[in-house]
Amino acid sequence: MSRGAADAFSDSYAQARKLFLQSAKEAGLAVESRLHPMKGRDGEELAMDVARLGPPDASKLLIVSSACHGVEGFCGSGVQVAALRDAAWHEQAQRLGVAVLYIHALNPYGFSHIRRATHENVDLNRNFHDFSKPLPVNDDYREIRPLLLPEQWPPPPANDAAVMQHVAARGEAAYQAAITRGQYEFPDGLFFGGTQPSWSNLTLRDVLRAHGRNAARIAWIDIHTGLGPSGVGERIYAGREDDTAVARARAWWDGGAARVLKTDLFEEANGADELLSAFPVRATIVGMDVVPTTVARARARRVRHGLFLATDVRRLALAADSVDLVFSNSTLDHFEQPSDLDEALRELVRVLQPGGRLIVTLDNPRNPLYRLLRWVTRRGWAPITLGHTVPRSALADAMRRAGVEIVGSGVLIHNPRLVSTALFMALRRTLGRRADGPVRFLLAAFATLGRLPTREYTACFVAVCGRKPAAC
Repeated sequence: MSRGAADAFSDSYAQARKLFLQSAKEAGLAVESRLHPMKGRDGEELAMDVARLGPPDASKLLIVSSACHGVEGFCGSGVQVAALRDAAWHEQAQRLGVAVLYIHALNPYGFSHIRRATHENVDLNRNFHDFSKPLPVNDDYREIRPLLLPEQWPPPPANDAAVMQHVAARGEAAYQAAITRGQYEFPDGLFFGGTQPSWSNLTLRDVLRAHGRNAARIAWIDIHTGLGPSGVGERIYAGREDDTAVARARAWWDGGAARVLKTDLFEEANGADELLSAFPVRATIVGMDVVPTTVARARARRVRHGLFLATDVRRLALAADSVDLVFSNSTLDHFEQPSDLDEALRELVRVLQPGGRLIVTLDNPRNPLYRLLRWVTRRGWAPITLGHTVPRSALADAMRRAGVEIVGSGVLIHNPRLVSTALFMALRRTLGRRADGPVRFLLAAFATLGRLPTREYTACFVAVCGRKPAAC
């Protein structure tokens, strides 16, 4: 009888382990079992089971692990069993000289007992520290700990009200970060990282020493659940914020094809200063604009291959968690109502994958010439109409409310737009091609304003960059 994908998944740890051991045997792989000191929920034996495809001296090693957060092993074990049954996948790995190491149930106790933590109440992926050195301190968690673990259970209404008041004052993102970044002070608390290596930590290190010592290149897929829509897979990069490491990860997993969304196509449709060409050649580009004719002109000019959409930035025709970078350059400052800015930011964060970046620029309302420029556009004397905008700090606050962590901000372009445009046009008419030198000189002179304390008032635009949190 043929087996479908659903047959790889189990209803209990004991059943999942039995399927894993059976599938490894059918694939012709030997299994090493590192027994856990405690028993499972139903009295069953617990173990971290390891199966390897490929020779011990392989220079390339792919690790596939499950149940770092115990209960999440129901999904991870099913993926491992399905892979063990896939002969074509094993043949391809062997052709490419890649050994595959399946590590079943990093945290078998949590898997069996239907809990996230280990038997030491340790959140495993927060347990890998040098314990001879001071551990991270989480003051924010210490502050809210009495609300998270109140003396009375279930929590009384007053406790619920205090939690809501804290979230209203600090923001949902800050509340989430205080809990999920881990803490090392309260052994009975949430996301406890431990004060010494856990059994799973020590056992995993032993497995890695045995199987990873000969590999020059190691890739690792650690399967988690609980983040994002049900049934939708996504990749989360867990590593240093190093451009080389990130580029290598992208090249290994998807050929470096980052997905970029640009929220207007005015430059691509009308001018020589288009921006899409600045993105990496291998990036997948999605360009959008609310004006269909602008989209059509940008598509016809073929400045960059990509998907060009006529859609409203407040109601994007894109799936959740589907892009790596959103670049919104002076798009959200054309709305009349402040609520439209918040709505658009929430929608941009929705389509951004966890760990992705959101870059937003707006017209700078503190620039003395902004009101004049807005008046000019509202008389129909310009191809665009300026709407509601906010200063840099207010934009950062709005982006935090929408669900991103702020990683940087600044102010951009210090040449006065109306004055400089008129001056440059006059120079062009008078000097023709010889105007290039004077124009470059003036642009450089205006740029020096960005180094002065008055830069918040001379800048044409404010810019803020945010990162969508990735919690697992």
